[in-house]
Amino acid sequence: MSSRVLALGTVATVAALATASAAFGAFSSTTIPGKSCGAYGYHAGYGYGYDCVDGPGAGGGTSTGNPSNNTTNNPINKDSALTPNVSHIIFPGFAKKCDQTLTNLNDSRLTAYYNDLKVIDRSNVNRALTRAEFLKLVLNAANVDVSNEADAKYADVPASHTLNKYIAYATRIGMVAGQNGNFRPDDKITRAEAAKVFTNAAGIGGAKTVNTFADVPATHSLAGYIQSAYDNCLLHGQNEGGKTLYKPELNITLAETGKVLYNVTHQK
Repeated sequence: MSSRVLALGTVATVAALATASAAFGAFSSTTIPGKSCGAYGYHAGYGYGYDCVDGPGAGGGTSTGNPSNNTTNNPINKDSALTPNVSHIIFPGFAKKCDQTLTNLNDSRLTAYYNDLKVIDRSNVNRALTRAEFLKLVLNAANVDVSNEADAKYADVPASHTLNKYIAYATRIGMVAGQNGNFRPDDKITRAEAAKVFTNAAGIGGAKTVNTFADVPATHSLAGYIQSAYDNCLLHGQNEGGKTLYKPELNITLAETGKVLYNVTHQK
């Protein structure tokens, strides 16, 4: 993964984050006053949030997103991040460390670390991870025991799915959500989605302002999480053609995920 880059771009408050046109009205990371918003979930092309339309009961919904007047208990991010939307922080000891322990994706320590993450397929560490595989690695890095978890309640995640209980646990604590009763466990996870999981797992939530990446506009539903992941040295961007890019819709790989988790669990 490329090195960190200098901040540039536009600044947007969280109130302006992630409101974009969608197939059935307006799409937003929070409910919109005066509109009727459906259930929180994943929407292709936008990420996680709400489809909101004019109609009966408008404005009556309650957002499960991050309220703008809340801050985390992490003193590093007290004035710059929102409360993570999870009931349990799986990396409670996380602190911002930009002087990372591991920087090379070919480091032998990372190869050995795959044992701790219980990675089965190591034939290609540059392969994209599925949404289910990604959750497995994150939860294994935190030594979360999911063996007693009830089965996930998604139509496309049968009890026979080998990663069912990882999905169930992550859903129960609010780390992930489905859409219309489905989770899409075998779809590849994007860098934008990974940013939300990483920041919620570390207890830092999404940033209030977005001012770094040219390809992450304020209207992107996961912009705050991407900014927070960058601000806390979890994920990085790259310079291309004079622009600072994050490439939110690209998939995150096994090696990249392992590197982030190694640095979180082996902080200097």
